[in-house]
Amino acid sequence: MKACTTALLCLGMAASVTLAGNAIAQSSGSYTSSFQVRIGIEGTCNALTTSNIDFGDHIPTAGTLDANGTINVQCTMDTPFTVGLDGGLTTANVTARAMTNGTVQIPYALAHDAAMTQPWGNTSPTWHEGTGLGLGSAYNIAIPVYARATIAGNEPPGTYTDTVTATLTY
Repeated sequence: MKACTTALLCLGMAASVTLAGNAIAQSSGSYTSSFQVRIGIEGTCNALTTSNIDFGDHIPTAGTLDANGTINVQCTMDTPFTVGLDGGLTTANVTARAMTNGTVQIPYALAHDAAMTQPWGNTSPTWHEGTGLGLGSAYNIAIPVYARATIAGNEPPGTYTDTVTATLTY
């Protein structure tokens, strides 16, 4: 390349080199940037439904009567939960529940199994422990509640009731 002999010529050469360099830089290139996509799933339970336990109508003959009900739970997948049953309104004692009509009581028990060998209460180890499968009816967990009433045979006619509260903790 020849040396610049005049200022005007040198200025013109510098401008053309600069313009050509800028044109190349502007005609190609790329930039990248990354971003994160996320969701947080919280462990929760949003359904607890119960069915009544009804022993039906009977002539008072000494012996026991069995019935059952169901507790339905829905919790997010892998969420641990417990379901406890209190002692009811009549006695408030999980080991001595009773249905009442006035002052007369008919004792009953609630259990995890039909053989009535695993009493159901509201503390460990008598509560039900489980793990959620998901939310929505497709993931419902139906937990059976077995009940046994003991009839003495001398109960006066009437309807005997108690109210038990189920508590879901997760």
